[in-house]
Amino acid sequence: MKKGTIRLIAYGLILGCLGIGSIACFNAAQYNKAKYKSSNAIVQDAVSKLTAIYTKTPNALTDASDERAHDKALWYNDIYEHYYVENEKNKDAYVGTAIPAYALSTLTLVAFGLILKYEEKAKDKEDNAISK
Repeated sequence: MKKGTIRLIAYGLILGCLGIGSIACFNAAQYNKAKYKSSNAIVQDAVSKLTAIYTKTPNALTDASDERAHDKALWYNDIYEHYYVENEKNKDAYVGTAIPAYALSTLTLVAFGLILKYEEKAKDKEDNAISK
């Protein structure tokens, strides 16, 4: 096998691995971003509902005299507490997958540039060796 063919295979493997890793991390990041946006919308809705309930009945969560307001406050408070935790997990997962995705895509571009530079030098070296 010629040196040029071996180099070409190595370049393909390097760029392929970086590119596939970047795409996989990007897909995971987009999935986690969608989960984050969804849980964030639920948290914001629960906050707005609780604010409306507390405007009418300030002690709705602790005072059971107005049973309907108390039940609604308990319901939306449970939703808020559950989805707040989920929202934080989803945000961490999104950041945890987005950073590697962008890092790998940048590394792919840098590797492509370095490969072009190295290949040009290798070709010049081969051409000089042949002409001698």
